Amino acid sequence: MNGVRYTNDRIFFGEFGSGIKSFIKRITDKYPVGKEVFVYYNPKNPPDAVLEKGVKAIILIPVITGIIFLLVGIAGFKYRDLLNQNWQVEKRENLHLPGSKSE
Repeated sequence: MNGVRYTNDRIFFGEFGSGIKSFIKRITDKYPVGKEVFVYYNPKNPPDAVLEKGVKAIILIPVITGIIFLLVGIAGFKYRDLLNQNWQVEKRENLHLPGSKSE
């Protein structure tokens, strides 16, 4: 751009390293060395560039996983007193005092 050569190794925004062979093969088949490609870049920061624009579903996996863990944690925190009460009631019902007759 403007006579300056930039390099980058990012395919899309939000990309994280992947060792999945099928993913790597798809990318290398789609973008072989020497192929002319369109590049999407930030005009204010040209090194901030990608070959594919938009959000990919793969970057949502960590977000969705985090939300699930958060919801499970909130539910556990909210219902812990209820769970403890049920356990204590059962524990008292099965309690045998010394000297008492068991049925």
